[in-house]
Amino acid sequence: MHYIDSIFEYSQIMPKHFSSDGGTTRKNEFWHNEYDFFTFMPIGLPMAFSGPTLVEAINNVKLFPFFFEGTFLFILLVYYNLTSIIVRKKVNTLALSLFFSFTCMILITHYPFGLFNAGSAMRYRSGFILPMCVFLIYMKQYVTQGSAKN
Repeated sequence: MHYIDSIFEYSQIMPKHFSSDGGTTRKNEFWHNEYDFFTFMPIGLPMAFSGPTLVEAINNVKLFPFFFEGTFLFILLVYYNLTSIIVRKKVNTLALSLFFSFTCMILITHYPFGLFNAGSAMRYRSGFILPMCVFLIYMKQYVTQGSAKN
């Protein structure tokens, strides 16, 4: 429980690092209660990964290419993870453990930075998206070749 308290304290500090008059900064409508960091995670992770939301892209037409890019990359990420984990209606435990240890940890680490500013989400995502896509494609091929041998 000590970690949850620390995460709550840090989650209250994070929004202060983003200027409210920034062009793509979102208001802190996410983390107000003690467990909001965790309860908002299913919605916040894709939002933090993709960058601008559809509403933000509609309000600022220049963000449409970045919205489509982020959405496409997130769908690709989900597709390759699911097809690597579930092969021939069986769960591949290696792919599942690598999903939680690699993909989820990167997304959770990126979550606080990308959630409050779409520009930061796009900028920081560019630092890990290429290695993540290469890893996922490699994992998919590894799992597919392994299941073909069986």
